Amino acid sequence: MKLKLSKTTQWIVTIAILVALLAGAAIVYSRQQARHDELKEDLAKAEQDFERYSREKEDLQDRLSQAQAGLVLQQEEFPLSGEALEIQQDLLAAADFGQVTIVSLSFSGPTGAASGGQNYQVYSAGLTVTGEVETLFQFIQMLGYWFPSATIGSVTLTTPAGGGIATMTLPLSIYTLGG
Repeated sequence: MKLKLSKTTQWIVTIAILVALLAGAAIVYSRQQARHDELKEDLAKAEQDFERYSREKEDLQDRLSQAQAGLVLQQEEFPLSGEALEIQQDLLAAADFGQVTIVSLSFSGPTGAASGGQNYQVYSAGLTVTGEVETLFQFIQMLGYWFPSATIGSVTLTTPAGGGIATMTLPLSIYTLGG
């Protein structure tokens, strides 16, 4: 069974099919254009983010460089190693154990020294301690036990006229292996 359509009907059907195809193409184009605009916005935002993060990275790298330079300066200003901190803690512990009070403690980092073919690091400490005269002398003796490689310089002892709490100032050089 063959259907015969008039020429007018054929033109109407052809135009309807073309309109449907054009409408479909317009819808697809519209969706593609919307997607293109969306991607364009995303790209613009990504470029802005990239520029911002690049600037932030440069700022952070500058801050890192400054912090590293500051660290080097701090290490030069405070060259105390872990060993130096241990020595300071031991001095405080010895004072506590000896029942004297450290009023001031100055400490300088290691300097190199050699004796008998052996290299040493010498840490210098200046101590001012207070306590009873007898405990101060016991503290000096105790330093010999806590720091057997240390040398004590000239000690200054100040005693009050009526007795009581005395003050002692002593320079201390502590030798450690190394350097």
